[in-house]
Amino acid sequence: MVDRKAVEDRVNRGLLNLWYPVLPSWAVAGAPVGITRLSENLVVWRDEAGTVHAVEDRCPHRGARLSLGWNLGDRLACWYHGVEVDGTGTVRKVPAVDRCPLEGQRVVKSYPVQEICGAIFAYFGDALHAEPCPLQLPEDLASGEYGKILCFAKWKCNYRYAVDNVMDPMHGTYLHSVSHSMATGETGAVWLRLAIPYRASAGPGGNFGIAGFATPVDEDNCLVFFWRTRKCKGWVRDVWQFMYRVKLEGLHWAVLEQDRVVLENMAPNPRPREFLYQHDTGLARLRRVLEQKAQAQLEALDKAQAARAQHAPAA
Repeated sequence: MVDRKAVEDRVNRGLLNLWYPVLPSWAVAGAPVGITRLSENLVVWRDEAGTVHAVEDRCPHRGARLSLGWNLGDRLACWYHGVEVDGTGTVRKVPAVDRCPLEGQRVVKSYPVQEICGAIFAYFGDALHAEPCPLQLPEDLASGEYGKILCFAKWKCNYRYAVDNVMDPMHGTYLHSVSHSMATGETGAVWLRLAIPYRASAGPGGNFGIAGFATPVDEDNCLVFFWRTRKCKGWVRDVWQFMYRVKLEGLHWAVLEQDRVVLENMAPNPRPREFLYQHDTGLARLRRVLEQKAQAQLEALDKAQAARAQHAPAA
């Protein structure tokens, strides 16, 4: 049986076997980019065709950061000794040594990636789920019927606070003074959706939508990806996107800042001393879902490890 602390640690670092947005597309151009996500170190880069690749940010020779090296297109060259690693994590070349046995070995972890709606998504799997699950985004992002504008920010708090914040219906009445409805989904990624009722005079497409993801960086930091959406297309979408940037974007960034300030200044380790009441039902249910999934992942790994140990040959 997996103990409570292991479950809590897994949830705090982020559930595995899921896709997470890790960077906005504009953040990856020519040079490799080193990042930390789910407490794992990755390096992300584009090849000559613009395709994004991601591998563990570690040279298999001596452990130098590949993100400090050179982008050779389909592979990176380590700055320390020139070792070349491709997007599958395979060592392609060790220029300092002839016929080095390291060449041809797949010794660096690679991460499946997809680029969708102006963001780079990476898949984080455990030892039992190396192959990625399908990624199905909410309708606001998957459908061409919606206009989409991405807001991206880094918050100095655990990602669970960002998730709780979205699932807390009452804080809007006090912190933002707007009403909204909420939904969550897990379709290869964990996402949250808000629908804010706007007057007809406020633009096309019915409710103003927000499709959000909270990506763990480590246990004390996270990234938030919020797509602002309206159901409109053609010239109407162009006008809406222009008017949003002129009239509303500043307001919405101010709202995000209100959330950030509150969450970054929570009392230390507040969850064990919380007193939840009626309007916290949604976030309490979502917390249980995350904890149950973390427990299931850890129990499956333990079971697989026990099975391997049982069938291992005696020394």
